[in-house]
Amino acid sequence: MSKSKDLSSKGTSSSGSLSLHYGTVSAVDEAIGAAKVLIEDLGIESYWLPIPVRRMAEDQHVDWLDVGDRVSLLLDEKGEQGAILGCYYDQSNPPPIATKDK
Repeated sequence: MSKSKDLSSKGTSSSGSLSLHYGTVSAVDEAIGAAKVLIEDLGIESYWLPIPVRRMAEDQHVDWLDVGDRVSLLLDEKGEQGAILGCYYDQSNPPPIATKDK
């Protein structure tokens, strides 16, 4: 599934069934605010998925994903549409600090 998908053609899954997956960012396109993800448990690369941002109207804020970031995502049952939920830490990339006070 490595072909590009136009994010302007937003649609919905025919059955509405979503599943949670984990993967590694394989490509980032800042011009459209999207990323592709290698999904290990499915053995596929996603279509372009929107990158979540904290703010996008008047006071915009962007933290682009990097290739290699570990992310969680939701996908429809065909793996054609979905959304990146965000990054997460794991054993190979632990948090930079081990206290909530900083």
